[in-house]
Amino acid sequence: LADIIKNEEQDYDDDEKEAIKKGKEFYLKYKDITKTARVLKSPDDKVEMKSVYVDGESLLTGVATTIVDANMEECAAWVYTDIDSRVKRKRVAQEGLKIGQEGIVSFFTKTIPDNSHSFYYSSIRNLGSSFVKNREFRTKIIWAKEDKGLFIDVADCKEENVFPTTPGTIPGSVHSVWFMEPLDHVGDVPQTAVTFISKIDVKGKIPSAAVNLLAPRFVEFAATLRQKFDKSEQIEAYKKQVEQGEEKMSRNTIEPSLLVNSFEI
Repeated sequence: LADIIKNEEQDYDDDEKEAIKKGKEFYLKYKDITKTARVLKSPDDKVEMKSVYVDGESLLTGVATTIVDANMEECAAWVYTDIDSRVKRKRVAQEGLKIGQEGIVSFFTKTIPDNSHSFYYSSIRNLGSSFVKNREFRTKIIWAKEDKGLFIDVADCKEENVFPTTPGTIPGSVHSVWFMEPLDHVGDVPQTAVTFISKIDVKGKIPSAAVNLLAPRFVEFAATLRQKFDKSEQIEAYKKQVEQGEEKMSRNTIEPSLLVNSFEI
């Protein structure tokens, strides 16, 4: 998929173009989170997480930012395909109804014929409280490459009857956007600035205790992405080589004809 993202031009229909447009607007609106944001405890010290929530309301916005040691096409391909990976299916199956990573109890996907840039995704999530019913989020996921970076938009599915109704759940609403922007390499290691913003409406008031568990789950996927491509040891080795190279640039290693003796100054 990374090669497709990098090399193949995509043809988007009108609905997809509109979804991408709204995704960009959403990103620009929420990328600079307000001063009321609460810093979340991140599972990774190289990933910053924040959330905005008004006690007693059903809306919650989370933001995660980090730098990933991979090019943006690799990042996007991994995010897009990991949603329905064998590893994820196995983990969810093993955890059953336990509150696992991202709070996912079960999930379903549906591909779109002759379309490599979008698919449908439905997930049922445990909100972290036995007094709160599971929520079901039905979405359409679209990736789109731009001049300055790459977007992945995850928004409520407008198409009806894509997934059957799941008894015992309450339909929730979500809009999430990934934005990946290429940075300068560190040595031979590519770098990508990643921002993940997720706005969730659980359609009902939930206690603050549940929010404290829920908020990190919707954005901690950014930490999983960073750790997947982590090349910290390689980067540190390169930086040491650079430092050692600078230390060797002493008067003993510079061409004598280029030196100026102190009495000549």
